[in-house]
Amino acid sequence: MRTFILCILILSGCKTNTADTRQAVSLIEDSIVHLNGALSINGTNMVNSRGEVVSFAGNSLFWSNDYYRGNMFYNKKVVRHLKDEWHADIIRIPMTADPDIHDSYLFDKKTNQRKLETVVDACLDLGLYVIIDWHSHKAENNETEAIVFFTEMAKKYGKHPNIIYEIYNEPLVVSWDDVIKPYAENVIAAIRKIDPDNIIVVGTPHWSQDVDDASNNPIKGYKNIAYTLHFYAASHKEWLMNKAQKAIDNGIALIVTEWGSVDADGGGKVDAASTENWMDFMKKNNLTHCNWSINHKDEGASALDEVLKGNPYIDSNIASMLEIETWMHVSKREREVIELLIKGITQKEVADQLYIAPKTVAVHVRNLFDRFHVKNTTEMAVKYVKYKTANRENIEDSIPPFKK
Repeated sequence: MRTFILCILILSGCKTNTADTRQAVSLIEDSIVHLNGALSINGTNMVNSRGEVVSFAGNSLFWSNDYYRGNMFYNKKVVRHLKDEWHADIIRIPMTADPDIHDSYLFDKKTNQRKLETVVDACLDLGLYVIIDWHSHKAENNETEAIVFFTEMAKKYGKHPNIIYEIYNEPLVVSWDDVIKPYAENVIAAIRKIDPDNIIVVGTPHWSQDVDDASNNPIKGYKNIAYTLHFYAASHKEWLMNKAQKAIDNGIALIVTEWGSVDADGGGKVDAASTENWMDFMKKNNLTHCNWSINHKDEGASALDEVLKGNPYIDSNIASMLEIETWMHVSKREREVIELLIKGITQKEVADQLYIAPKTVAVHVRNLFDRFHVKNTTEMAVKYVKYKTANRENIEDSIPPFKK
């Protein structure tokens, strides 16, 4: 999607809850959190500290684990850019917690949680709302780990009005009554022991589409509970809007923590007409939403997929970060090939010096040309020299971890 859509809807409402334990406002003057303060759920609506109906628009980052390579955007510079240039009011942090991903939080807690906290801290500093997302398709299998994580988050961040907890990204085709709801009630109970007020968003069956199922048997006994709705405009049309409308009519609040303008698998082309219909639906129902995703993966859902192809429609700072991150993933052997080629020797001579087959050198060269969108060794040399002579002090803190 090439156009970022922002909508803030403010209507009149009732007085704020005097029992609220959160800070009244963000310390960042004139920020969206400073203007609206602590959020609550009133019926089917999100309301601000004055009881006015509000909705916010922003962006979702990509999975946090290193292997998926969306983690390079987990830093304050990107968050600031989204706030200042894309006018985002809310950022979603999809911390990888799926048991089928080898470097998720479940296997590397320290790395994933550190990256998430970096972005949470940035949102607090910049006065943005932030969704802390347990990004899993099988959260019910790791309920204990989820409770530990959200307990830590509530202790560390629960006093801030910026925080929204998303305790289950996208359940698969499992029962709301027998699987998702019991999991959610246990995690909610753990959060509410520490943070009685900030909004908690609960995933719904079938990749967070069957919100009508949840509306037939909603969670009771806790305030400020909302339910997750996800859509991809090229795949999900009026039938999903009807399910969402039924859920709203049944009295539950929805938050669109993830949406795309392409196919549900993240690919395909933008369906502009369907996207516009969804924008109208969200506006009509005052739904807060986050677009998927801030990443440069080669797929239609990636907001930055054109940058490395030579079309940097965003500012040069993020464009240069993308190129540097790509260099970081060049293997030792590929670097050896580049170093020799830029000296002016042939591929056969490279193969002889490295004791590898000429065909292997040719494969490395072809892969490097494709990755960096160059046509010859001269263009590759220019990019490599530029990378090596870059001011590391300016980029080290923006791309964790920077490999020297």
